[in-house]
Amino acid sequence: MPHWISLIAVVVFISGIAFIAASKQFDFQWNLFLALSAIVFPFIIALLWTTNLNAGFNSIQVKLILLVLPFIFAFKALQFSENEQKMSFFIFSLASALVVLYTNLTILLLGFTHPIGFQGADFTYSYRIALEHYSGLHPTYYCAIVYMAAFIRLYQLLFESKQNAWQKYLGIAIILICIAGGLAAASRATFFAFLFIVIIALFTYLKKHPKRWLLAGIMGAGLAILFATPMVQNRLTEVNAKNMEAPKGNNDNGTNVRSGIFACDIQLLKKHWLVGVGTGDIQQALNECLSQYDTHVYKQFNYNTHNEYLNNWLSTGLLGFMIFVSCLVFGLVQAVKSKNWLHLYFLVFMGISFVTENYLDRAMGVTFFTLLQTLFYFKTLKPY
Repeated sequence: MPHWISLIAVVVFISGIAFIAASKQFDFQWNLFLALSAIVFPFIIALLWTTNLNAGFNSIQVKLILLVLPFIFAFKALQFSENEQKMSFFIFSLASALVVLYTNLTILLLGFTHPIGFQGADFTYSYRIALEHYSGLHPTYYCAIVYMAAFIRLYQLLFESKQNAWQKYLGIAIILICIAGGLAAASRATFFAFLFIVIIALFTYLKKHPKRWLLAGIMGAGLAILFATPMVQNRLTEVNAKNMEAPKGNNDNGTNVRSGIFACDIQLLKKHWLVGVGTGDIQQALNECLSQYDTHVYKQFNYNTHNEYLNNWLSTGLLGFMIFVSCLVFGLVQAVKSKNWLHLYFLVFMGISFVTENYLDRAMGVTFFTLLQTLFYFKTLKPY
């Protein structure tokens, strides 16, 4: 999948450059371009004090789409009309629902790739392993995509008019399929991020609705059912005081593994808070720190910082961290100024999700973030 994404990006880039050159319409929005692409520049600069240049260049290569898409669509001649933006969101949501259907149908027909009960694995763990194998997506990234697809359709259903019956029914089907897919994959951070923005959006919608109390009761019952879902319960019960420390021996799970990682993140940050460890050296620094724990899990796998904010800070230093946060704040300010509330919800969702995952370290994560940011930023209300 990442190779296809790269190919599509190259085609879009070449086509865009050709159109701009032929039409001679060079009006370029530097402020919006930098609002996205500025995230990459500190990583490039941090190569100066990186010893593992191969890892550094690989990290930057993954992030290049943060330069390519904004560069093309910062030209006003190539920006989306309102209808094109809505159609793009619809295609994104529909494609996400189709991925959920395809993946789960494949699991149903071909079975789990990791047997339930093997080496203590429960249903949720085996399902997530199979999900990643058949879809090619890490469950956390998969959940971020499907939850945001569900939210976009929900928002358009609630707040945007001029939808005929088939659009509404298809929208409801997409919402249900994507939420079910996210719940089955049981990613905690994306679930709570999704729940947070849904509650705010529904509260906003219900404030002026004549049947708000009835609808609020129905929605409350729906939330109770969500929390009663076995997969959600399994993941929630993992978060307890016992798992707030790094694992010992073979007693590892998704929570205590992160506890050890975050402890090392803080240790490294205290030593390298000013300039970071360098773009390509962060994994080695983490591995050396994690080796202090008496467990097989950190020796068996390479774990990243599992926090996008700390990853930027540890890789590029205080300046890189400030640039990253400034880009997010700029987006929030722009969303409020333009009253583009869907963009605001997206940034809040990603801001919460960034706390437990490095979305900009994998091709799918950085593509997801950049694609939606591009659709939000580069929209015109009328043809150029």
